[in-house]
Amino acid sequence: MNKNKKIVVINNKGGVGKTTSSNELFAPFLSFENNMEPTIVYEFDEENLHDVKYKKSECVKFLPQKITNCDLEDNIMNILLEDSHSVIDIGANKSTTYFLEALEKSALDQIISLVAIPISDGEQDTLNARNIYRKIRSMNSDVPIIFVLSRYNPSRELEYQFDYFFEVLIPYIEKRDRNWVVLNDSDSIKFAKREGTTVFELSYDRTDYKSIINDALKKKKSKKKIKEISKKHKLLQDTIKYRRDVLTPAFNKLKELIGD
Repeated sequence: MNKNKKIVVINNKGGVGKTTSSNELFAPFLSFENNMEPTIVYEFDEENLHDVKYKKSECVKFLPQKITNCDLEDNIMNILLEDSHSVIDIGANKSTTYFLEALEKSALDQIISLVAIPISDGEQDTLNARNIYRKIRSMNSDVPIIFVLSRYNPSRELEYQFDYFFEVLIPYIEKRDRNWVVLNDSDSIKFAKREGTTVFELSYDRTDYKSIINDALKKKKSKKKIKEISKKHKLLQDTIKYRRDVLTPAFNKLKELIGD
């Protein structure tokens, strides 16, 4: 894959999974496709700058950015012209507005490899996604677009949980843009963050928790301690399943859209 891939993750509504999509899906994908080189994740979010939660990650290099009180257009140009792959995570509300205005002025939207629009299952999420889609297409008629259906509950039918997406948005958009991936809601995401890494990376952890539990039992460790180890064992198995069932199909779709 060409190293200079730029993925913009955007929706002007908060709480739809932009940061999770950026760090758990798009950054690991670009790293995986580039021999596990770190992917820079630029977060433009003046209202909700996140703490760095990926200190142990080899996939994610997290760099919060200011979106006001700086030369935003110049900053965006520098990022897009860098000879490296990166994910650009755009916050909600005014962050989206400022970014799109600066991007349009820069005339560098043609450098973007992919625009990802995460949505959750609410009606307003779908309407906001439609507005963002329309704005992107008015700016750039060629860039690939993909929707991320965030926080899917696997116990439900996908078409039922995201009924507004399938019934309202899909008929509205061009056939070539009817691309989506699904990110399941999972405790493995919280577990990976607590461990300072991504689900993708943690799923390759070969820690032998069964042996650790056996040793703890022999040493008569407390019930609380043994339960903690047992919980980590279960969550590790969950990350392996998440990679197999969620991330791998998503990676395949992304490779179809922007792979060389």
